[in-house]
Amino acid sequence: MEKGLEIIGPAALQGIFEDLERRGVRLESEAACSTDQINGILREIFGEDASRLMMTRIYRHLDSD
Repeated sequence: MEKGLEIIGPAALQGIFEDLERRGVRLESEAACSTDQINGILREIFGEDASRLMMTRIYRHLDSD
């Protein structure tokens, strides 16, 4: 996920990770979370267009790994 969102910069990325964790998404643990869950939270924070762009970048990097 970090690679997909690195365009926003490290400080903003850290803020997103902290917000996701406050909403119950643990990215650095063994607990699985769905991309739908992440997408929903990003949509709440940034709106439809920005979350779609972010998720496209995330999916692109997930597919390349």
